Amino acid sequence: ESLAGPVRRSKSPVGKHQAFGQYSTGLSRFGAHIARKATQEDSDHPSGDGAEKGASNHSEFENILKTKGEFGAESDDNTTKVEIQQIQHNTGEEEDLTVFQTRAKLYTQDEEFAYKERGTGLLKLNVRRSDGEGARIVMRAEGVLRLLLNMALYPGLICELGPDPKFVKVAEITPNERKFHAIKVRSLVKTTALEKADKIAKVGNAKLAQELYDHLTENTPTKSIGFRD
Repeated sequence: ESLAGPVRRSKSPVGKHQAFGQYSTGLSRFGAHIARKATQEDSDHPSGDGAEKGASNHSEFENILKTKGEFGAESDDNTTKVEIQQIQHNTGEEEDLTVFQTRAKLYTQDEEFAYKERGTGLLKLNVRRSDGEGARIVMRAEGVLRLLLNMALYPGLICELGPDPKFVKVAEITPNERKFHAIKVRSLVKTTALEKADKIAKVGNAKLAQELYDHLTENTPTKSIGFRD
């Protein structure tokens, strides 16, 4: 017996299993936590049926991709099958026959009687394919094919060779006005800048100018046949 009062002693010593008895609640909680964790991990990993379902979904996804790929290939095939259609523009010369052509530079006299350059291009003397009549001069600019001259020949055509043998002068007469043109004939074959080649080009251009003059006079109508568009 002590000063604090009687001391009560247990009749039997505390065993090891009893020593951990006070932590049994904590252990059970820890075990429950482990069990819950294990359950969660089990839910994260698919079971046999889940794995098969996942594999099936993956297979279906691959099939979809393959199907889309086939569609894409089909669209590419369709694209390659599209034919590019060229748009044909009517020039008004479809029914014409060209009897003479040459490369030339066109000058037109303005209101002050000075000749202004209009452009360079292919000059053609055309007649109707059906009867060989209705001769006209058609000239278009190089590259863009812009119409520079569309002149119908008429009875009593005013046409002459210029002081420079490379030029042919013609007068264009329409119901509303009269224009004077100077046509500088140029060879279709490009020559070098050498002096010898330049002399040959000048002689050739003079010859072409004479040929143009001859064709114009030969195809000049003897009677008025009206103007062509």
